[in-house]
Amino acid sequence: MKRRASAALAVTGALAVLVGAGCQAEMGEGPSASVAAREQAIVGGAVTTPGEYPWMAAVSSFVAPEGADPFWSFDCGGSLIARGWVLTAAHCVSSISLEGELTVHDPAFKEVVVGQYDLTNDTTTPDATEQHVAVAEIIVHPGYQYVEETDPELGTRSVKEYNDIALLRLAEEVTINESVRIVKLSSGGDDPGLAASLSGWGDDEAGVPPISAVPVPILKDLSAAIVDPDVSDEPAGPGCNERLLQEAEALGFGQRAIDESTEICMLNASTSAPDYQSACYHDSGSPWVRTVNGCAEQFGIHVFGDYYCVNYDVATRISAYLPWIREQGVDYVGDRVYEAEDVTHGAGGPHPGGWNIWDGSSYIAFNHEFRGGSQEVTVRAEGGQVAGQYPRFRVTVGGTNVYEANLTSATWANYTFTIANAPVGTREVRVSFLNDYYQNGQDRNLFVDKVTIKDSRTTCDAVGEEGLDTELRVTNTWANGYCAEIEVTNTGSAATTDWTLVYTTSTTSIFDSWNPDVNSGTGVHTASPSTAPSEDWLRQIPAGQSRVHGFCANRAPGSTTLPTIISAEAEY
Repeated sequence: MKRRASAALAVTGALAVLVGAGCQAEMGEGPSASVAAREQAIVGGAVTTPGEYPWMAAVSSFVAPEGADPFWSFDCGGSLIARGWVLTAAHCVSSISLEGELTVHDPAFKEVVVGQYDLTNDTTTPDATEQHVAVAEIIVHPGYQYVEETDPELGTRSVKEYNDIALLRLAEEVTINESVRIVKLSSGGDDPGLAASLSGWGDDEAGVPPISAVPVPILKDLSAAIVDPDVSDEPAGPGCNERLLQEAEALGFGQRAIDESTEICMLNASTSAPDYQSACYHDSGSPWVRTVNGCAEQFGIHVFGDYYCVNYDVATRISAYLPWIREQGVDYVGDRVYEAEDVTHGAGGPHPGGWNIWDGSSYIAFNHEFRGGSQEVTVRAEGGQVAGQYPRFRVTVGGTNVYEANLTSATWANYTFTIANAPVGTREVRVSFLNDYYQNGQDRNLFVDKVTIKDSRTTCDAVGEEGLDTELRVTNTWANGYCAEIEVTNTGSAATTDWTLVYTTSTTSIFDSWNPDVNSGTGVHTASPSTAPSEDWLRQIPAGQSRVHGFCANRAPGSTTLPTIISAEAEY
């Protein structure tokens, strides 16, 4: 059975201009120096090099035409956000009628390919880096809907979906390597003025109507800038919403205005070929990324652009959907954002944009899986001065006080702190109100918008690559001591050659340990296997397997102190 790109647009792309199935276009400032130096320009971009976008995924459909060989037809792009999950646009994997009737495609006829570079390779000569994975489940956002509006004065039609985002649960987890990596998801910071890039296999010819568009064989990319859709800044010219209106007036149809809460617009400065950068049909579902501290973060999913692929690009804003992604069971890489109105509440009530913690017995709380080490947390809150004081709040983790602060603003502000030695494992995080006041009609309340727990990984190499996961288990306790074990699991694609575990027992003193060498006493402990040949089995942890380090410790009578993990590192 041949594996090939279709010569004509698939059904999901044929109505692209009407339902957003894949025209992406930007006008902009032209390629960066690094992009411009490449060999071949393609509709506002350039041919990439193999492995340059290792999180890129190709989403295809099985086609069996009558009288011809069946084949896999490339539909859309996607991004690998976990070993078993791909993120894409809803319109790539479903169809929706004007009446709102949603039909999700049969996952049995969908396939995802990661590590792919050249679409023209078939099953007999695939890219050596390719991994073909069946799709077990398609999850379309429940708010996905199609809207058609008519302007009676202009006589124009505007159409577009809302909440255009979907998840593909893969039938098996992919192998992480140099050509296949997981992309980190952005929790915010997707502000106007920031540089952005898109990778995809979309059509490379501007001005071609959607029915004639075909994917390019080799993965391409383009650069642009995030813009305010309502602002017109030279040299970019009109803003996105003005361009949308101009397009509708010229064609008699177009797209609706951009919803800034869930969508992001990108533009380039140049409007003339060959300098402008434009996405096009079949780029839908592909990842928009930005660079943060030298590492890529995906902030958007491409969903639509103008009819002729020369004007503007619009992406679904990922930060608006992180809670929904997490609710589907995806252990994605990135910050965790807990919206105050969606977590557990101890009394209190709704507040515009958040939750009202109105007295000392009310609070918000949620469970978070910590990874140990230094952990940054941000509480976004507001509350006015009453009786000369702002609200004061406390944050506890697993019942332990980790932060207290007075608000310093009557408007929304971020209060960021660091937990020096965060625990490992799932703990309850609770935000409480400490100085409630109600007298003579004066009422002091604490309003919380959200709590963001920053992803504790600090390097690009830690995202989806080799490393150690850890799990701490207390196996026995008594009046003046406990026994515990720490399981370290190799998450890499190759066996480790050595590993090191650092943890603290605080004021409790270790008196026994097994497996790795470890220093005794109180405080911080470093455990690692010895270099003796007999310890090879302990140092060399195969991919996906685990080793256990155990110990017991004495503690003062009545003390409840337990160990916490600081770090775990592996060598390969």
